[in-house]
Amino acid sequence: YVSSAGLSADQLIYDFGQTAHKMQAEQAGQEAAEKDVLTNKAVVVLRVQQAYIQCVRQTRLVDIAEATVRERGVIRDQIAILYTRQLKSKLDLNLISVELRSAEVQLVQAKNELRAAFAALSATMGVRGPVEYTLEGLPAVALPSAALESLILRAQDERPELLGIRDRIRQANEQLNSAQALNLPTISAQGM
Repeated sequence: YVSSAGLSADQLIYDFGQTAHKMQAEQAGQEAAEKDVLTNKAVVVLRVQQAYIQCVRQTRLVDIAEATVRERGVIRDQIAILYTRQLKSKLDLNLISVELRSAEVQLVQAKNELRAAFAALSATMGVRGPVEYTLEGLPAVALPSAALESLILRAQDERPELLGIRDRIRQANEQLNSAQALNLPTISAQGM
């Protein structure tokens, strides 16, 4: 009877940092991906805020256009009364009527732009369908009193996209170090 049994073991003892550099590169890539998530969140918040401010602006323009139409209507009515009493000419009545129609056109345009701003706000927030919102005024924000240079340095230290770029650079350096370590030998033991 012939029987054979065997056991073979192979153990990597030292690889001159290849594995460590690969792990650090993956860690840096994960940190960069986390910073990308923060960047995307910040961009979404910024776009929603910009769309909201545009809606507030357009609402104010609609209010101004409505007030203008009302004022021009009152003036036209006054001039019409004066025209019937022959104190104003037909030309004056026609001019104010043209101004009233122009103000009405501007009101229609402002309302259309407000609907477009509401649609942009809904799209930015991911809401489907036509929605009109009741907007609140924006609070006054005090500007920081720090020097511009210190604010720029702080922004460079805290911006997630810049931090993500630093992590990607670190990841690339670790991948380069891992590739350079491939030129070095590995020490392993084998036993039977």
